Amino acid sequence: MPEDKKNIRSDLIVMAKLNKQIDFDNVDSIKSLMLALNKKEYFKTSLKTKYISVLENLCASEDYTPECIVCKNKYGGRRPICPNCEKTIIEKTQPQKQSAAKQESKQENITDKEEVKKQEEKQEQEQKLDSGVEINESGTKDKKKLIPLIVAVVVIIGIIRFIGLWKILGLIALGVTVYQAVKYFKAKDQPKKIIKVVIPLVCAIALLSISGGHSSGSLELFDLMGADQEVVYKYFDKDLFNYRHGDLVYNEDGEPMIAVKQSTGKVALIYVSSNVTSDVSVCGIHIGDSREKVFKILEDDRYILIDQFVDSRGILNDTYSYIMKGNPYELIVSFDNNGVWCLSLTYHK
Repeated sequence: MPEDKKNIRSDLIVMAKLNKQIDFDNVDSIKSLMLALNKKEYFKTSLKTKYISVLENLCASEDYTPECIVCKNKYGGRRPICPNCEKTIIEKTQPQKQSAAKQESKQENITDKEEVKKQEEKQEQEQKLDSGVEINESGTKDKKKLIPLIVAVVVIIGIIRFIGLWKILGLIALGVTVYQAVKYFKAKDQPKKIIKVVIPLVCAIALLSISGGHSSGSLELFDLMGADQEVVYKYFDKDLFNYRHGDLVYNEDGEPMIAVKQSTGKVALIYVSSNVTSDVSVCGIHIGDSREKVFKILEDDRYILIDQFVDSRGILNDTYSYIMKGNPYELIVSFDNNGVWCLSLTYHK
């Protein structure tokens, strides 16, 4: 009985996405994938049998290079689908993205018209003022007084965003502790109250410990995207970068995978999976972070959702893709029952 073309296309899309996300040079990663495939039914066609067979052969031999499941050609890599077929499959999912881009363009046109209307109204008001409308000087002075206040609020918000609210409160509590300690040791005639020193000190310790979390010793990998390879070697041992594939040079497993493009000498890809032991983050997101925490970060208008694959039957392909305004990068976040299990940052095609 012939298989449904829609099911075949669906299976190929899943495989193409896995092709980009899974490190097929790491036997442990492949075994984790096989375990997930055995627990849940992710494929609907006989392609599953071929796919599982390729995974088993990859686990059995580090030198095994499979033929592409789609075009049947051997291309010298260890991924089940060759780069050309992967690109073709992914590109066939682009119409939805193009439609979204058209809608965004349409929205921008509407915004432009509204802006033109506002400018016309503003010019009309200025003409009225020039023709003899009196300006309330006292009101103008009041507005000028508001400017320093607005600037102060913006600066405070910027400091909180950069340093963190808990850390700021912790530093304030620490300052109060020092002040009360000085008063305590200087007091002679008045009774000394050590509680006035202890309370702010306890608060300072609690607040500063809360502000620590991931950020205290965490390396933000987003800062390495596009950086020179010499910058990368300040954080990761140069000797680990001994795996080559095409124009890219990778470091070995055990740390986040960093790919440097040999032709430019700059970082072109960052991949972090659940087997990474070092404390790193990508755009403020860490392996194991909850969905609630991650989506709160991605609510920022700098992130634009361009693709998602949510399988209601399981967890493996619960994946979201974002592009970032002002940066040519694409962020891919994958979840399992424990939160984030995979992060990747690449140049958006």
